[in-house]
Amino acid sequence: MTNNQLEILSQCYLFNGMSAEQISFLLERTEHKIIRLSSKEVFFYSGDNLEYLYIILSGSLTTRMMSESGRTLQVGQLKPAMIVAPAFIFVNNGIPVSVEADTRTTLLRISADNMRKLINEDETIRWNYINIISRKCAFLTDKLHFISLLSIKEKVMQILKYEQTQQGSNTIVIDASRQRLAESFGIQKNSLQRCLTELADEGKIVLNGKQITILK
Repeated sequence: MTNNQLEILSQCYLFNGMSAEQISFLLERTEHKIIRLSSKEVFFYSGDNLEYLYIILSGSLTTRMMSESGRTLQVGQLKPAMIVAPAFIFVNNGIPVSVEADTRTTLLRISADNMRKLINEDETIRWNYINIISRKCAFLTDKLHFISLLSIKEKVMQILKYEQTQQGSNTIVIDASRQRLAESFGIQKNSLQRCLTELADEGKIVLNGKQITILK
């Protein structure tokens, strides 16, 4: 385990309140493995069983749901220090999403049995894990509300307002492609483009490629 990897792990909420030295000591007495994925490699398919806890050390993963009709919903993007589907490690149900590497990605892998041992023996790990599951439930509740209850225009405006706040400017840059952005809304790409065009025609935004200026 390199110093950089330990620094990433210290940012993972599972180890909240623990120093890099404490994390290193914990891993020395816990069986684990470093695994690597190629760019665009499918890590898991929807329905696969999750038998290990995975923490991202470098790179990123995207989680998606797909309907029988081929409609795709991007559930989220996982970045360094984040855990892959923590709520599904101790259940027999397969994970409901597919997981794909966006770039070359490195992960720390710990078996479910070893995680159970850590949770039983270490109070800090135990309460951190409970907190992670609680946060994930809150995230999925918000995602469900966003997808099922808001109109396409409300979804787009909510994202634009969020980016306006994050970037601190009325002119924002959307790095994600139109396809990926549409997947995050659970809509088709042409529906997203039509909505953006309507907002531009209404004088609410100005479109310039990935750059969007919010007027109203």
